[in-house]
Amino acid sequence: MREGGTPRSPGKASIWYLAAAVCGLAFAALAVQHLSGVLASREIDFGNKSGKAGLRKFPARQGHHAGILPPSYRTNLVIRSAVVLEDGLPLAHRQTSVHAVDGGFGRFTVTPRYVHFRPSDGGDPNSNGHRYTLRVPRKVKPGLLWGLFGLGAGCLFLAFRRPSPPASPAADPWRPPPWLEFALVATFATGGAFWALWRYADLSNGGLCVMGKPYSDAIGWHEVAANLSEGFG
Repeated sequence: MREGGTPRSPGKASIWYLAAAVCGLAFAALAVQHLSGVLASREIDFGNKSGKAGLRKFPARQGHHAGILPPSYRTNLVIRSAVVLEDGLPLAHRQTSVHAVDGGFGRFTVTPRYVHFRPSDGGDPNSNGHRYTLRVPRKVKPGLLWGLFGLGAGCLFLAFRRPSPPASPAADPWRPPPWLEFALVATFATGGAFWALWRYADLSNGGLCVMGKPYSDAIGWHEVAANLSEGFG
């Protein structure tokens, strides 16, 4: 509110609404990345460390090879979206079980602890001259999501804050058009929904989940039995 009791100009409120909208869009984009990993990814190394305990990087498992998935990437999002790369190119065939990897070249599957794959040439990945990496979604720090949410909420508070009553009769304070109010509320409601999905991701991942592991009576027991039979306890 200006000196003399005149109402606040629409320009200042518009700036706060614009800032809130930018924070909301950024929050929604980061939430989408955190939940689906579709916006950005990176390559990481996997497998046993070279020479550790005399193990090869990718030990043989019946008709395929397996490498250890780094502990910091053992999340539901990585398990369902990670892709094995051979010299930077993705292997073509994702499988839903470990035994299915044995059925052909260029197949792979990711489990909570291991990456099972078969090279495109059917050879030994430890000696065939190719480099194998894992493409995973880039991580989003939860603190960044909280910070954007709080900043956007603060901008909305400043935009909606009513000026003090004027000393003399004056025009009503400026209010944003209905479409802008709806867009802002929808943006933050969507952001809150994405936050809830991220916060409780282990409760819904397309199947029943036990201790964060995407296994259920319908989709997991066969793979559990297959892993146990191969020494992956």
